[in-house]
Amino acid sequence: MITPCPICNGLGKTTVVVKHHQTNKLRVTTEWCNCVKSRFISDQEDYRIVSWLQGNYISPDQIDPKMNFDPGNLNNSPNLLIKADEYQTFCLHLKAMLMVARFKDPIPFIYCCRSIDLVHNFYVQQVDGLSPHLSETEKFDLLVFTLDTEEKNQKLPSCVAQVVYSRMSIKKPTWIYYSKSSLSLCQEFSNELQVMLENFTKVNLVALNSNGKSNGDQKKKAENFGGAK
Repeated sequence: MITPCPICNGLGKTTVVVKHHQTNKLRVTTEWCNCVKSRFISDQEDYRIVSWLQGNYISPDQIDPKMNFDPGNLNNSPNLLIKADEYQTFCLHLKAMLMVARFKDPIPFIYCCRSIDLVHNFYVQQVDGLSPHLSETEKFDLLVFTLDTEEKNQKLPSCVAQVVYSRMSIKKPTWIYYSKSSLSLCQEFSNELQVMLENFTKVNLVALNSNGKSNGDQKKKAENFGGAK
């Protein structure tokens, strides 16, 4: 038996009070419930690293305030270096942010992946054989990727550094997650990357409870989807 959402009672929509930005008058409006947004985000291919959460989520008002993404003004959206001891904690915060951003108008172009996916999906070797070309990653309004993938690849350090450099050059935000005690332990690490990350805003996420499975169940699902390390 499927338990209906306690907020919308299975209707999928909720009523909220909003203030008109010009008249400052309050009015009641209807919007999609968080339970619907959560399921929608889990089904998006571009957000694969949070899909293993399925229907589990935290409320958007629990998002770390530093994880501020303003699609209308990308210059005000900081580059973030995110640390969390538990992969689930990072995914829950990220998913809550996506639940807000994905329902904005216009919809921002956000891509979330593992570092190895940057190599597999965007790497184009140049004729000189020296400088990798990953300009396709510049089209995203926000790029989020995780470090320390299990798959070994010698191209990872140069590709990750190139992606970060190119996006910093065009002033588009990049969020990077890691769980190691030190960045130097990640196989993507390079001196060039370390220098650039000094200009990133540092975020340390505190574990939050989701509205669903235990940490062990979540970790197992993440591994099944290739999302956890």
